[in-house]
Amino acid sequence: MNRTSMRLWAGFFVLVVFSGGLAAGFAVRPWFDSDPPRGFRGRGGASPPSVRMTERLLDRLDGRLDADNALSDDQRERLSEVFEARRLRFREITAGIREQFEAEQAQMNAEIATILTAGQMEVFESRIVRMRRDRRDRFGPGGRDGGRGPRGARPGRPPR
Repeated sequence: MNRTSMRLWAGFFVLVVFSGGLAAGFAVRPWFDSDPPRGFRGRGGASPPSVRMTERLLDRLDGRLDADNALSDDQRERLSEVFEARRLRFREITAGIREQFEAEQAQMNAEIATILTAGQMEVFESRIVRMRRDRRDRFGPGGRDGGRGPRGARPGRPPR
């Protein structure tokens, strides 16, 4: 391999790794997102997933404790507050990481543009666009679940 093609492949590899990280970030985002998924908007009585997850965790913890060590109502409330505060903090961190990722990706693209010729850069960018389109076709515009939310539910339709 000549030096130019090796640099091209190295740059492409880095881009793929960053894209994979971004995809993973979008995959775990529903667990840290405070907005209810589309399937929960406008439905009276349905709790957002974060509330249900917290309740499930507290129930599981309570189930493993014997009667003498059961959680009091005050403890459950305080633990719920801690979980909610951490979830919001994780969301802030995720937003910061997303911004940092986009800045790093732009810098990497600028560096790649200084190495490649205009024709090579055109091919490189078209491959990236094709990769993104293929990923969108495979997983849908909303990520791996196609924007359906929990268990594949679509707005206005029952879950699968």
